[in-house]
Amino acid sequence: MIRMIRLAFIGLALGCGGAATAGTQTLHGDCSTQACGPGMQCMEYYGLGGTSGPKLKSCEIPCVDDKSCPSGTTCGFIADGPGNVCG
Repeated sequence: MIRMIRLAFIGLALGCGGAATAGTQTLHGDCSTQACGPGMQCMEYYGLGGTSGPKLKSCEIPCVDDKSCPSGTTCGFIADGPGNVCG
């Protein structure tokens, strides 16, 4: 359920972004068993269940605005996820 909500938000957030050099092949992918791509960080967070739920890990590009995101993505806030990230 949480993954579906995240994917829905990410789909809505796609648009024109700024120029950055990070690739997006592993963006939003699970990084508990894989390395993240260049320019991404493995971010840990809890979903809707809070600390009573599992700790989730995903490859993200933290951002403050669209200029800090790769082309084709925008900066958005995922409340039940890693916070301000490119998507």
